[in-house]
Amino acid sequence: MANRLCICKSCYNKLYRIPIPSQGTKHTKYVLSPFYYKGGYREAILKYKFSGSHAYALVFAKLMSDFIKDIDDICTADMIVAVPISQERLNERGFNQTQLILDCMKDELSLNYRQDVLIRSKDTEHQSRLSGYERFKNVKDAFLVSGDVKNMRIVVFDDVYTTGNTMEACAKALIDAGAKEVIALTLAEVVQKSNDTGAEVILYHSKKEK
Repeated sequence: MANRLCICKSCYNKLYRIPIPSQGTKHTKYVLSPFYYKGGYREAILKYKFSGSHAYALVFAKLMSDFIKDIDDICTADMIVAVPISQERLNERGFNQTQLILDCMKDELSLNYRQDVLIRSKDTEHQSRLSGYERFKNVKDAFLVSGDVKNMRIVVFDDVYTTGNTMEACAKALIDAGAKEVIALTLAEVVQKSNDTGAEVILYHSKKEK
């Protein structure tokens, strides 16, 4: 990174771009991310989240604003919200990494940024420490919706899309509350992400329990 406001041309050219949107899930229209979660970009995200490198938020905000400024589905959405983190995680980091990026994006792009709509209703384990069905169970019913979202098109923003369980849990809460559609937007996607967002394992476990 050249400075706190931009990324140098050499680093930018080394980013691993995602050519097309990823397929959506039961509750999301599709997943939009500019780059894969690898190389220097992955290192920057990790430093931002866990090493207190808050200046990266300005760089990520600029990258995301440039990425979505011509995407009609994003720019005409009724609102954009960040995935809320647990109180425990907030105490550990001192900030919500996704919300801070959206706060910085306000200077770059005119959107309806909301902090009061999506609420985390319970503390959860670190998703990175879990796998498979445990990830699904960890965030199941972990989010609530505050306010009227009926017939609205909503963008949900997170840092990294891995298995999609967290994003799907957020989207389900919004759709259940009456939202018309949810678009997932993230800083990055893992290269070999799982397509499992709970659907197959839910079916499997439901059959076993009968």
